[in-house]
Amino acid sequence: MSKERETIELRGEHGQFVAYTDDLITNQIKQFGAHTRNEIAMVLDHLNEGAICIDIGAHIGTFTVPLAQKVGPMGRLLALEGSEDTYKLLAKNVEINELEDRVVTQRCIAADGIPRNLTRKDTFGNTGAGFYAPDEQADLIATDNTADLIERHGFIKPDFIKMDIEGMEAIVLRNMASVIEANRPILYIEISTSQLARFDDTPKMIENQLKDLGYRFYRNIGQRNSSNDSFEAKEIESLVCEGQLFDLLALP
Repeated sequence: MSKERETIELRGEHGQFVAYTDDLITNQIKQFGAHTRNEIAMVLDHLNEGAICIDIGAHIGTFTVPLAQKVGPMGRLLALEGSEDTYKLLAKNVEINELEDRVVTQRCIAADGIPRNLTRKDTFGNTGAGFYAPDEQADLIATDNTADLIERHGFIKPDFIKMDIEGMEAIVLRNMASVIEANRPILYIEISTSQLARFDDTPKMIENQLKDLGYRFYRNIGQRNSSNDSFEAKEIESLVCEGQLFDLLALP
């Protein structure tokens, strides 16, 4: 992603954003007031003021900002983003919405601390779909340990964790197993069969880990993007038969 990429300032339902010009997420904010507005509404419905939240794969802050607004000044949120360019927009959006009192931002490639050679791949027209893929010839070596980062920033007792990291979700879930078991936070996780396969993981692996901890699974079967905040959360038995890509709400 070029550092010269143009940006635009726009106002959505949850505040002011600096976003990439001519991008899918930007266009959704313009059209509907938010990126996946109905999904955000479902998540916010399960959060209380004062909650401790972690946003892994925060992008420009389309979830970070409304989450931070919902938890209020007594809540706290840690937002992690891997892309250098996108991280700058994330930090800017936290600042312009005056949420620096409750949001900590950190640029990192959320993983488990095991050194991995990765290459960055971006998707034209959709910066939210950019990802890191294994590549033994790549110069980028990812060594960030998500569990250590959380401890370092004082977020070891989260009430809510969001993960949208384009296939590295199972890696981070395993890395954070003790945190999740000890605190049983609400989880909101993007599940993609093809993305998880980049790292030889599957939705079934995530299902087994969370079922062992007593989690129940839900997804919004209503609209994902619309100009209102309606949603319909349906309980599902398995993560395997829900299609190639969907967003999981896992409740303890």
